[in-house]
Amino acid sequence: MKSEIGMDDLNARTSHVITREIQVVQDQLARNHVKMLFGTASFVDRHHVEVEHDGRTTRISADKVVIATGTRPARPATVAFDEQRILDSDGILGMKSVPASLVVVGAGVIGIEYASIFAALGSKVTVVEKRDRMLDFCDEEIVQALQYHLRALHVTFRFRETVASVEEHGDRTLTLLASGKTIPADAVMYSAGRIGSTSNTIPEISYVGKTEAELTEASIPYEVGVSRFRELSRGQIAGDSHGMLKLLVSPESRKLLGVHLFGTGATENVHIGQAVMGCGGAVDYLVDAVFNYPTLAEAYKVAALDVTNKLRAVRSLREGYG
Repeated sequence: MKSEIGMDDLNARTSHVITREIQVVQDQLARNHVKMLFGTASFVDRHHVEVEHDGRTTRISADKVVIATGTRPARPATVAFDEQRILDSDGILGMKSVPASLVVVGAGVIGIEYASIFAALGSKVTVVEKRDRMLDFCDEEIVQALQYHLRALHVTFRFRETVASVEEHGDRTLTLLASGKTIPADAVMYSAGRIGSTSNTIPEISYVGKTEAELTEASIPYEVGVSRFRELSRGQIAGDSHGMLKLLVSPESRKLLGVHLFGTGATENVHIGQAVMGCGGAVDYLVDAVFNYPTLAEAYKVAALDVTNKLRAVRSLREGYG
């Protein structure tokens, strides 16, 4: 890898990946005899669609029509986007160089993704979020682990803060918060919502099932089993001292209620938990299963043993006093 990565490098890699993925999808569609029509589509009625391309119109019909036209960044009407210093998550990819400092407004999926990317590239990043935490749909302990890692990359978080306005001063910006604070930066990126994926420059987060907060609110009892990647041989080899896996288990049925991962390979390894949950499997399956060594998947067995020991301790107490 180059010692210094610039915007041209990022855009070149992005273009390569997108081109490759388009070709792969087109090949898969062709192999499965899916017909593709290119053009601009519009509805004639609920079962008929017209597609215009190069002056020709083709009409097609179907019982069901799925609209999947992609997404674009939401742009607040009060923000004067200029495509140079005040940008959205699409526009920031058009910057000529990596900004020395960046304000990210919004601590959702995309906001944190871009904060992670630019922090890893050396930008001094400040995240402004009106809520009291980031990624509030994720498990809180997992989010705290990610937040700790980002702070180590000099990311500053301003929670419970609202942007009042953004001023441009030459080639710099000044973000004014409603609380009276000001944040100078080279650029400001608004992340007002869209769906995206996490980057591999920063540890991944992935989960399936319920969070601790959701189970607590629903008064559903659970026990927690945790495995930390630094305690695994593969974690030591990969140099991942922050990663962790958390299992949420029903003490009655012993079934998995939630699986939460933070760290290397999280988006891959979550599928093990997903498969067990989808089959209605209990934590005992993970205890008895043999995992390759050394792998990060071994974390499932460690976490399963952790939660099983806790469940056994509770049962012993109840039986002892019963």
